[in-house]
This record gives sequence, C-alpha cells and structure tokens, in this order.
Amino acid sequence: MTQGPPTVVLLLFLLWGSLAKIHLWPSAYVALSNESVFLDFTCNHNATTDRTMTLSLVDMDTNLTVASQTLSGSQQKGALELSCTFFRYAGSFRFKLNGDGICDGDNATQWWSQVLHIQWPTFHISVERTSNQTSSSFQISISTNEHFQPCFNFSTSSLYLEITYLEYNQIRRNSIDKVQARIQRDVKVTRSQRVELECVFPFTERDYITVALKSRVSQRDIMM
Repeated sequence: MTQGPPTVVLLLFLLWGSLAKIHLWPSAYVALSNESVFLDFTCNHNATTDRTMTLSLVDMDTNLTVASQTLSGSQQKGALELSCTFFRYAGSFRFKLNGDGICDGDNATQWWSQVLHIQWPTFHISVERTSNQTSSSFQISISTNEHFQPCFNFSTSSLYLEITYLEYNQIRRNSIDKVQARIQRDVKVTRSQRVELECVFPFTERDYITVALKSRVSQRDIMM
C-alpha cells in the first residue's frame, strides 16, 4: 500500500514531461472562423546544435500532413500563433514536432500535442423563387449564426454549392429519381449571402432540386 502514491506521482511526472514538449489551446475550434490557435513548445538542448525542428499539422482521420513549418534549432522554447488559414475544414487534428532527438535527455524524435477538434460553422440554407414571377430563376440563401466571424485570408474559395436537378418517376410501387443535371457554384465564406441561379430546363410538377454545401479542401459534404 505504501508504494501506491509514489508510483502515481512518478507516472504523472513522466506524462507531464512528455506533454510539456508541445501544448495547444484552445482544443476546440470552428473551421473558417477568424480565430487563431496557440502552441507552446519546449526543447532544452545544447546551444551549439544547428539542427532544425519541423512542426506539422496532421489530419488524424486520414493521417495526412495538412501544413508544416520549420523552426530554428536555436529555439529552446517558444509560443506560436497559427492563423485561421491553417484550419479550413472540420475533423480531428494533432500537431507533431519533429526534433530528430536534439532535445537533451530525450531520445524521442517527435512529440504530439493533444487533439484539436475542429467543427463546421452552423449553416442555414433556404431555396426560394426570385421576386420576378416571369423569371425561371431561383435564389439560394446561405447564412451562419450571428457570432461567426469569417476568416478573410483565403486566396480562393474553399466552399461550393452542388445543385442537382432531379425528375421524380413512379413505376408501379417503385419510385425512381432521375438526375437531369448537376451544377456547382463557388460561394464565399461570409456570414450571409444569396446566390441566384437560372433553371437549366423548364420545371414540371415532377421536377425538384437538392442543394448540398461542400468543401473543396476535404471533398466532404458540410450540409445537405
């Protein structure tokens, strides 16, 4: 019984020593928002060491490196601010610091941060006819909640609408939805916007459309 507490204290000390190498905050983030993620790192090493360290952002779902940055080998510790341009889609991510064993008293070659959970903003989509009754066009409204502050540092749009035109057919007891056409339209990362589109063919009572909001970066559906 007397061996319990010292063992627990030693285990906590070892775990903290590992986590202290790289630490991020906050641990939850909204993709495409105008916020930053902060990262602390520590690596005590010989001042004569001229090797460099590499910081990478890894998508844990695909095990792919999303972005990387080289740090000077002379930096023993520091804090980094990562802008919103790094975080363009939702998922689970971790930062990895590659040091090639340059930290004193540590034979490890890489250290991992805790998981950064990124979620999509809350989007609202509605479809309605234009005010001109003689026109064959319609408009799609896209909005987020009032607290969302978009990131404006993207050079190209990462979001797009996929509009599918379908025809409903009833054959006996089976219903078949035939795809008539499918188009895409880039949209901006803003709090509110409207996109006006022309119908690609005259609608009948059996025709309808579906609208999906997607990401070009992750190739995943955001909202359907």
